[in-house]
Amino acid sequence: MVQAGGIAGEQLRSFIERIERLEEEKKGIAEDIKEVYAGAKAVGFDTKVMRKVVAIRKMDAADRQEQDALTDVYLHAVEGGQQPAASVQEEPAPEAAEQAPATTAASGDSDRYAQAVEIVRRDMRASTSYVQRRLKVGYNEAAGYIERMEAEGVISAPNDRGVREILKPAA
Repeated sequence: MVQAGGIAGEQLRSFIERIERLEEEKKGIAEDIKEVYAGAKAVGFDTKVMRKVVAIRKMDAADRQEQDALTDVYLHAVEGGQQPAASVQEEPAPEAAEQAPATTAASGDSDRYAQAVEIVRRDMRASTSYVQRRLKVGYNEAAGYIERMEAEGVISAPNDRGVREILKPAA
Protein backbone atom coordinates (compact mmCIF):
# COMPACT_ATOMS: atom_id res chain seq x y z
CA MET A 1 0.00 0.00 0.00
CA VAL A 2 2.91 2.36 0.64
CA GLN A 3 4.06 3.51 -2.75
CA ALA A 4 6.20 6.57 -3.19
CA GLY A 5 4.35 8.75 -5.67
CA GLY A 6 2.11 5.85 -6.74
CA ILE A 7 -1.63 5.38 -6.47
CA ALA A 8 -1.60 5.06 -2.67
CA GLY A 9 0.33 8.32 -2.40
CA GLU A 10 -2.24 10.13 -4.55
CA GLN A 11 -5.09 8.65 -2.52
CA LEU A 12 -3.45 9.73 0.72
CA ARG A 13 -2.82 13.24 -0.63
CA SER A 14 -6.49 13.41 -1.63
CA PHE A 15 -7.59 12.56 1.90
CA ILE A 16 -5.16 15.05 3.46
CA GLU A 17 -6.26 17.88 1.14
CA ARG A 18 -9.91 17.13 1.83
CA ILE A 19 -9.28 17.23 5.60
CA GLU A 20 -7.45 20.55 5.19
CA ARG A 21 -10.38 22.04 3.24
CA LEU A 22 -12.83 20.84 5.89
CA GLU A 23 -10.65 22.31 8.65
CA GLU A 24 -10.75 25.68 6.84
CA GLU A 25 -14.53 25.45 6.53
CA LYS A 26 -14.77 24.58 10.22
CA LYS A 27 -12.65 27.62 11.08
CA GLY A 28 -14.92 29.83 8.96
CA ILE A 29 -18.05 28.41 10.61
CA ALA A 30 -16.54 28.98 14.07
CA GLU A 31 -15.91 32.63 13.14
CA ASP A 32 -19.51 32.94 11.89
CA ILE A 33 -20.80 31.54 15.19
CA LYS A 34 -18.66 34.06 17.11
CA GLU A 35 -20.19 36.86 15.05
CA VAL A 36 -23.73 35.65 15.79
CA TYR A 37 -22.99 35.57 19.53
CA ALA A 38 -21.44 39.06 19.30
CA GLY A 39 -24.57 40.33 17.55
CA ALA A 40 -26.79 38.77 20.21
CA LYS A 41 -24.65 40.32 22.95
CA ALA A 42 -24.87 43.73 21.26
CA VAL A 43 -28.66 43.70 21.56
CA GLY A 44 -28.59 42.59 25.21
CA PHE A 45 -28.71 38.79 25.24
CA ASP A 46 -26.55 36.84 27.69
CA THR A 47 -24.26 34.75 25.48
CA LYS A 48 -23.27 32.44 28.33
CA VAL A 49 -26.90 31.43 28.78
CA MET A 50 -27.36 31.16 25.01
CA ARG A 51 -24.42 28.72 24.81
CA LYS A 52 -25.99 26.64 27.58
CA VAL A 53 -29.34 26.58 25.74
CA VAL A 54 -27.60 25.44 22.54
CA ALA A 55 -25.80 22.68 24.45
CA ILE A 56 -29.03 21.54 26.13
CA ARG A 57 -30.92 21.47 22.81
CA LYS A 58 -28.26 19.13 21.39
CA MET A 59 -28.96 16.56 24.12
CA ASP A 60 -31.32 13.60 23.85
CA ALA A 61 -34.54 14.24 25.85
CA ALA A 62 -33.88 11.34 28.25
CA ASP A 63 -30.28 12.47 28.84
CA ARG A 64 -31.48 16.02 29.45
CA GLN A 65 -34.09 14.85 31.96
CA GLU A 66 -31.56 12.66 33.75
CA GLN A 67 -29.02 15.50 33.91
CA ASP A 68 -31.66 17.89 35.29
CA ALA A 69 -32.68 15.40 37.97
CA LEU A 70 -29.08 14.67 38.92
CA THR A 71 -28.37 18.41 39.13
CA ASP A 72 -31.31 18.73 41.52
CA VAL A 73 -29.96 15.86 43.64
CA TYR A 74 -26.53 17.49 43.82
CA LEU A 75 -28.01 20.89 44.69
CA HIS A 76 -30.10 19.24 47.39
CA ALA A 77 -26.98 17.64 48.85
CA VAL A 78 -24.88 20.80 48.66
CA GLU A 79 -27.56 23.08 50.07
CA GLY A 80 -28.02 20.91 53.14
CA GLY A 81 -31.47 19.52 52.51
CA GLN A 82 -33.04 22.52 50.78
CA GLN A 83 -34.96 20.73 48.01
CA PRO A 84 -35.09 22.92 44.87
CA ALA A 85 -38.63 23.92 43.94
CA ALA A 86 -38.30 22.64 40.37
CA SER A 87 -37.54 19.07 41.42
CA VAL A 88 -40.45 19.02 43.86
CA GLN A 89 -42.84 19.98 41.06
CA GLU A 90 -41.34 17.74 38.37
CA GLU A 91 -41.09 14.52 40.39
CA PRO A 92 -44.23 12.41 40.09
CA ALA A 93 -45.88 11.33 43.31
CA PRO A 94 -44.07 8.24 44.57
CA GLU A 95 -46.16 5.11 44.93
CA ALA A 96 -46.79 3.54 48.32
CA ALA A 97 -44.37 0.68 47.60
CA GLU A 98 -41.58 3.18 47.08
CA GLN A 99 -42.26 4.96 50.38
CA ALA A 100 -42.15 1.85 52.56
CA PRO A 101 -39.81 2.53 55.48
CA ALA A 102 -36.72 0.38 55.78
CA THR A 103 -36.80 -2.09 58.66
CA THR A 104 -33.58 -3.75 59.70
CA ALA A 105 -30.52 -3.24 57.58
CA ALA A 106 -30.56 -6.75 56.09
CA SER A 107 -34.26 -7.07 55.34
CA GLY A 108 -34.58 -3.35 54.51
CA ASP A 109 -31.80 -3.66 51.93
CA SER A 110 -33.47 -6.72 50.41
CA ASP A 111 -36.84 -4.93 50.36
CA ARG A 112 -35.33 -1.86 48.76
CA TYR A 113 -33.57 -3.96 46.14
CA ALA A 114 -36.90 -5.61 45.29
CA GLN A 115 -38.45 -2.13 45.03
CA ALA A 116 -35.60 -1.01 42.76
CA VAL A 117 -36.14 -4.02 40.47
CA GLU A 118 -39.89 -3.32 40.38
CA ILE A 119 -39.30 0.35 39.50
CA VAL A 120 -36.80 -0.46 36.73
CA ARG A 121 -39.07 -3.10 35.20
CA ARG A 122 -42.23 -0.99 35.45
CA ASP A 123 -40.76 2.34 34.28
CA MET A 124 -38.31 0.78 31.80
CA ARG A 125 -35.53 3.09 33.04
CA ALA A 126 -32.32 1.50 34.27
CA SER A 127 -30.02 4.24 35.48
CA THR A 128 -28.39 4.76 38.84
CA SER A 129 -29.68 8.31 39.14
CA TYR A 130 -33.26 7.24 38.33
CA VAL A 131 -33.22 4.53 41.02
CA GLN A 132 -31.57 7.00 43.40
CA ARG A 133 -34.33 9.57 42.89
CA ARG A 134 -37.24 7.13 43.00
CA LEU A 135 -36.08 5.37 46.19
CA LYS A 136 -34.53 8.49 47.72
CA VAL A 137 -31.29 6.67 48.53
CA GLY A 138 -27.65 7.59 48.15
CA TYR A 139 -25.73 7.19 44.92
CA ASN A 140 -23.61 4.26 46.14
CA GLU A 141 -26.67 2.32 47.28
CA ALA A 142 -28.46 2.89 43.96
CA ALA A 143 -25.33 1.96 42.01
CA GLY A 144 -25.12 -1.26 44.03
CA TYR A 145 -28.69 -2.12 43.06
CA ILE A 146 -27.97 -1.45 39.38
CA GLU A 147 -24.82 -3.62 39.50
CA ARG A 148 -26.76 -6.41 41.22
CA MET A 149 -29.52 -6.22 38.59
CA GLU A 150 -26.88 -6.52 35.88
CA ALA A 151 -25.27 -9.52 37.62
CA GLU A 152 -28.68 -11.20 37.99
CA GLY A 153 -29.59 -10.62 34.34
CA VAL A 154 -32.42 -8.15 34.97
CA ILE A 155 -30.67 -5.46 32.92
CA SER A 156 -27.85 -5.46 30.39
CA ALA A 157 -24.43 -3.92 30.74
CA PRO A 158 -24.34 -0.36 29.39
CA ASN A 159 -23.93 -0.10 25.62
CA ASP A 160 -21.53 2.31 23.91
CA ARG A 161 -23.88 5.22 24.76
CA GLY A 162 -24.18 4.16 28.41
CA VAL A 163 -27.77 2.94 27.97
CA ARG A 164 -28.89 -0.32 29.58
CA GLU A 165 -31.60 -2.61 28.26
CA ILE A 166 -34.23 -4.12 30.55
CA LEU A 167 -33.85 -7.86 29.89
CA LYS A 168 -36.69 -8.97 32.16
CA PRO A 169 -39.47 -6.37 31.87
CA ALA A 170 -42.55 -6.38 34.12
CA ALA A 171 -45.13 -8.97 33.12
